[in-house]
Amino acid sequence: MSTLVKKIHNLLIGNGLSSLSDEELIILFKEYFEQTNDFVRSSIYWMVRSSDVEDLVQESYLKAWKSFRFFDQKSSFKTWIYRIAMNTTYDYLRKSKEVNSQETIDSSSGISDDLSDKDLVTKSLMELSIKHREVFILFYKFDYKIDEIADTLSVPSGTVKSRLNKARDVFKNAIAIHGDGHE
Repeated sequence: MSTLVKKIHNLLIGNGLSSLSDEELIILFKEYFEQTNDFVRSSIYWMVRSSDVEDLVQESYLKAWKSFRFFDQKSSFKTWIYRIAMNTTYDYLRKSKEVNSQETIDSSSGISDDLSDKDLVTKSLMELSIKHREVFILFYKFDYKIDEIADTLSVPSGTVKSRLNKARDVFKNAIAIHGDGHE
């Protein structure tokens, strides 16, 4: 972390982001971007598994930048940008659900018996509801603990446990159904 970034962090302790100049905001946002970009990109990828990931990442950071001066720092930047990214992803999934619902019905009747492992995992992940998929990915892909997931999603840990158990059941079922005869 550069000296300027450390100075900016020290300014934040007492005054918040509103006290920073535009240049200082840009430097700080860039630092936060560099720290969280891989995590955000990967989080979105595992939720949508499509070629639209880059657009969703860009849209998420654009939304974050537009409201960055008002970021209240009650949570970490990583948690804040994750929520923005997931809300952007949810919007995308809701919009694409209508378009894809007929395609899914049409393609599910001709499922190949020769699914690769990656295809099998993707197909099984996509069968989870958005909320279950999110918990499943945070737990298994990013190694978050139950309490960390609860904090990130702003839900009780009991809710996380319930969603995780349901996600496991649905995922195992989907693997069993789609992976029948798959080695």
